[in-house]
Amino acid sequence: MAVYEQKLQQDLNSMRGEIIKLGEMVSRALSDSLQALFQGEYTLAQWTVLRDFPINRQCLRLNKQCHFFIARHLPSAGHLRLVTSVMQMIIELERVGDYARTIARETIHLQTIPTGSIQRHLQEMAHHTQDILYKSMEAFAKEDVALARSTLTNSKQVTLDLNRFYEELISTESAENGRDKAIQLLDMQSIAYMLERVSNRAANICEAVLFILAGETVPVRLHEIAFLESGEGSLALLAELLARKGYGEVARFRSAALQPAATLHPAVQQFMEQRGLTLPQQQVQSLAQLLPALHDIHILVTLNNPISHYGLTIPFHTTVLQWQVGSVSDLEQANASSVEAIQQALVVQMAELMTLLVGEEGV
Repeated sequence: MAVYEQKLQQDLNSMRGEIIKLGEMVSRALSDSLQALFQGEYTLAQWTVLRDFPINRQCLRLNKQCHFFIARHLPSAGHLRLVTSVMQMIIELERVGDYARTIARETIHLQTIPTGSIQRHLQEMAHHTQDILYKSMEAFAKEDVALARSTLTNSKQVTLDLNRFYEELISTESAENGRDKAIQLLDMQSIAYMLERVSNRAANICEAVLFILAGETVPVRLHEIAFLESGEGSLALLAELLARKGYGEVARFRSAALQPAATLHPAVQQFMEQRGLTLPQQQVQSLAQLLPALHDIHILVTLNNPISHYGLTIPFHTTVLQWQVGSVSDLEQANASSVEAIQQALVVQMAELMTLLVGEEGV
C-alpha cells in the first residue's frame, strides 16, 4: 500500500474512532440522566449537566478533524460520503447530549421520582430510546447496513411511546384540573421548549454569518461560579481568591456568606497573606447581595452544607455542587498552617471542576 493510501486510511480510522467515542460519551450522559430521574440521584443529575462540556469539546475536535480531512485529501465518492455523514452525526449526537442535559436539569427541578403508570410509560420510552441510540452507533461501528435499516424502522416505536405517555399525562391531570386544562398546559410547555430550541439554532446561524462576513469567532465562554458558606465567609472568600488565582482567565468567581463577618478569621487571613492572595476591599459579600445576580450564576458551590441550608430558589440553568472541605470554626486556637488541609481540599476539587468545564488544555 502506498504511503498516501496508508495515511488516508489512518485518518479515516481516526475519524471513525472519534465519532464512536462521542457516541459513548452521549450514551453515558443519557443513561446517567435517566438513572438520576428514576432513582432520585440529584447529585448525579448535577454532574450530568456539567459533563455536557466535554461532549461539546469532543464535537468541536471532530468537526476540525473532518475539515482537516477534506483539506488534506480532497475526498470524493465514498470517502466524501463518509466525512459528510460524520459531520451530520456530530450535530445529531451533540443534540442528544443537550437533551440528556435537559433531562438532568428537569430532574433537579422536579425533585420527585415518577411513580405509577407515568413511571412505567417513561421507563418503556427510555428503554426504547437508549436501545435505538446504541444500535445506531453499533451499525456505524460494524458497518452493518441491515442493523441500520432495522433500527430506523424500530425508531417509530418511540413516537408511539410518546403518544401513550401524552395521553397518560392528560388522564392523570384531568382528574384534578380537567382534560382541556391538562392538554393546554402540556401544549404550552412543548411550544415554549420548541421556541427555545429555535432561538438557540438562530443564534448559531448568527455566529456563522459573523464568521463568514467579518471573520468573528464566538468569544470564549467565561463560566460564572459562586462559592457559598453558611458561616462568616472566610472559607468562601478563600475559595474565591484561590479560584481567581488559578483560573481567572476562564471563569469569573464570587463568594457570599449567610452571616458575613466584618473581618476574616485570623488564621485564614494569615494564610492568605503568606500565600500572596490579594485581599479585596469588600472582604465578604452577604447572600442578599448575591441574589440579584443569581440568574447569571452557572455553578453554585456550597462549602460543607447542602444547598437546602440557604433557602434559595435555584434557577433552572444553575448547577449546584456541594464540597466538603473542613470547617474554619475548628481553627479558633490555630494559625495559618492549620488552613493548609482546607486549602488542599479546595484546590483538588477546583481542578476537577475546571478540567470538566474547559478541558485539560484550558486549565
